[in-house]
Amino acid sequence: MPAMIQHIGADAQVAEALPPALTLTQGSPVRTLMLLFVIVTAARFVLSEWVAVPLLTATVVPLAPSVGLHPWVVMFVVLSAANLWSMPYQFASYLAFWNGSGGYLFAHDQVRVFSVAYVLLSLCGLLVSIPLWRLLGLLP
Repeated sequence: MPAMIQHIGADAQVAEALPPALTLTQGSPVRTLMLLFVIVTAARFVLSEWVAVPLLTATVVPLAPSVGLHPWVVMFVVLSAANLWSMPYQFASYLAFWNGSGGYLFAHDQVRVFSVAYVLLSLCGLLVSIPLWRLLGLLP
């Protein structure tokens, strides 16, 4: 999959599309982090975790200083937002647990509720962390 992404030029398209999108946040770390979280979450609906994380990291980390973010914060947001299992195909461990139990341990509908809750709690956790990251000098 990574070779295919590079072959069709998707990595270059993402690298070209993200800088203008991130400048829409007008220098606000809160808006920038929320937009990045939404972009990563949306990307996970079409890309596996093994493709989305390296692709988005390689694309966004070099842009971090230009939008006023520390690269560590960007990586943390990408990793937090990429940990998604709303659909069965999105998370390898989810599939392993489900197949290992023969499908009797839980139903997909049951897990989807927890996935949505995890996404919302992750976003809230990132937003609550902003004052700490400012104290540490990771955000302006």
